[in-house]
This record gives sequence, C-alpha cells and structure tokens, in this order.
Amino acid sequence: MPRYRNMRKIKNNDDLYKNTFEDRGVPKGITHYRTRTFSTDVLKGVSSRKHIWSMGDRFFKLSYHYYGTYDYWWVIAMYNNTPTEAHLEYGTTIEIPDSPGAIAGGV
Repeated sequence: MPRYRNMRKIKNNDDLYKNTFEDRGVPKGITHYRTRTFSTDVLKGVSSRKHIWSMGDRFFKLSYHYYGTYDYWWVIAMYNNTPTEAHLEYGTTIEIPDSPGAIAGGV
C-alpha cells in the first residue's frame, strides 16, 4: 500500500521561499504532502534497540538489516526525528523501533 495514499497536501507559499519560487518560475508556491508525525499514542509501549551510526549506514540499509525489508526506512528516520542521513554524525546513537509495522499503521 502506498504510504502517501491518505496524506493531506498543503500549499507552500511561505515568504522564506519567495525568491526561490520566483527564480524558478513558480509564482504561487508549490503543493506537497504534509510531513507525517507520530502521535504519542502510537509510540506507547514501543520498545527499541540502540544502533551506533557508522560509515556506510543508511536508513534503508538499517531497515533491511533489522526488519528484512527496505520499506520501513522512514519509520527509523521519523522515530529518531532525523529527516535525512546527513543530519547524523558518526558515533551518534539512534534507536531502532522493534515494531515498525505497528508504528507505520498508526501514523
């Protein structure tokens, strides 16, 4: 099931991006999907294990390593409040949730 199926779209016409939009010929902003967030109810009772971020780590690789599928990379990223791998430094400890399907279904 596509994870964007039931997501709301928002119009981004924030003044912060005004010059960028004008430079690219997008006078009225762009429409994109709203960023998902976890509700506290979804995270209740979810256990996790620690993983030390090291060279070569990527969210999709960790998803495959811990869950046997690449599909839950975004759960790991969101669980750690980390939008991209570039936001992590080597040696940083992240949490790998033990129940990605339960979290993904509750978001």
